[in-house]
Amino acid sequence: MKKSNILTLYDYNYWANARVLDATERITPAQFIAPANLSHGSGGTEHRLATLVHTLGAEVVWRLRCQAGVSPSALPTEAEFPTVEHLRVRWRVEEQATGKSLPMSSTMARSPGRKPALP
Repeated sequence: MKKSNILTLYDYNYWANARVLDATERITPAQFIAPANLSHGSGGTEHRLATLVHTLGAEVVWRLRCQAGVSPSALPTEAEFPTVEHLRVRWRVEEQATGKSLPMSSTMARSPGRKPALP
């Protein structure tokens, strides 16, 4: 795989995360935590917040494994994110931490919000 393809996949992930968070901001707080038939392997029906926190946690784990060769002893919890904006801010922090190990040629740095063209 080419380096440019990897960067494009990261950019696509950032773009998709932003779209999901944008859509999530348009639902009510009750809908945000209501059961939504979104299981991420825990065996039950999860709500949107749990699914998004799980996704963020997976990104944290993989970044730390790749950057530092460690797995965190604790993952983000739902209690840390009372609103979608709290989740968005934390995701930006994660994206910045990931970006520190990627070359600055990332297209998202040049045109945030634009869907990257996949190879």
